[in-house]
Amino acid sequence: MARNDKSSPRIDEQREHEVQDVIKGAPVPGRDDDHLQEAIGAMEPGRRPETAESVDGQPSIDERNQRADFARWLRPSELPTTAARLCETAREEGAPEWVVSALDDLDPDTRFETIGAAWEAVGREHRADELT
Repeated sequence: MARNDKSSPRIDEQREHEVQDVIKGAPVPGRDDDHLQEAIGAMEPGRRPETAESVDGQPSIDERNQRADFARWLRPSELPTTAARLCETAREEGAPEWVVSALDDLDPDTRFETIGAAWEAVGREHRADELT
């Protein structure tokens, strides 16, 4: 490392020592594989959020992704609204057939305060069909 005229030789030597791992390509402490495995720890199967299994009544990652896909075709600004209006909105937004069909199967006069309430009303049978 080149000598810096603005600092003492001792400081220059300290800086040279600090950057040796970077210059030589050594792994950065805290980012090597062993350290990452320690951070993850011994998690039980099915407890990780990325599993496709439902654990302790919590939705699986597949169910959460499907709920997000369902919600992306609806406009929260229209809530509260009826199932008929939600179905119409889904059609206008170009929603996949499973979303339109699920909303179309609901009683058109049913009112929903949230998209989550509409998701619950759609029922597990529609969602189960899409997960397979």
